[in-house]
Amino acid sequence: MCNAEAKTDVIKEEKTKESDIEDKKTRESAIGKSKTLATFIVSTLTSPNSSGDTKDPTEATLLRCVRLMMSRHEILLKGMMKRLGVTRETGYVSFVAVANQLFEIDAEGKVMVTWGRIIALYAFGARLAMYCQEKEMKDFCGTIAGFLGTYAAEVVTPFVIKSGGWTRLNEEFPAGDDLENKAWKFLTWTAIGLGLAATASFFTSH
Repeated sequence: MCNAEAKTDVIKEEKTKESDIEDKKTRESAIGKSKTLATFIVSTLTSPNSSGDTKDPTEATLLRCVRLMMSRHEILLKGMMKRLGVTRETGYVSFVAVANQLFEIDAEGKVMVTWGRIIALYAFGARLAMYCQEKEMKDFCGTIAGFLGTYAAEVVTPFVIKSGGWTRLNEEFPAGDDLENKAWKFLTWTAIGLGLAATASFFTSH
């Protein structure tokens, strides 16, 4: 009986180890994807000759949503960039200040993350990189992508894993879906959220 119990304990311990390894792989995969998506979005939108063609469904979905948000809120984002007046010295502080406003802390102390806010984060990062390009700081675009990827990996990853991984984004905003109407549900919030974030960042960095 003792041998049987010991064997059962060993099996349980092995399963726990396997589960821990699987959880680690899942987390590392989500973190890696958060960073590669940042690089893809920024490089695509700061490269005039890039069409954004990709075989990765998640990259295609995120790019489509980011482009829509940037198109619908072009004036807001331009004004926001002007207010921030980002330089190489203030780039990180400005980025984090705005990003932190996008992901507020609720009454229970939890970070408020939704797919809409995630799209807004990547759109903001891309627009910031485009601003740097416009201001003859093209070499700083890669740094912005790094800020974006690292921030997303740290703040967004838990939500992404809990939601079933980055592929869940494709289900939320499938190709061919009535994205125009669906997008407005989060873009309305984004317009207000980014506006408040811009103001907060402006006073934080000046």
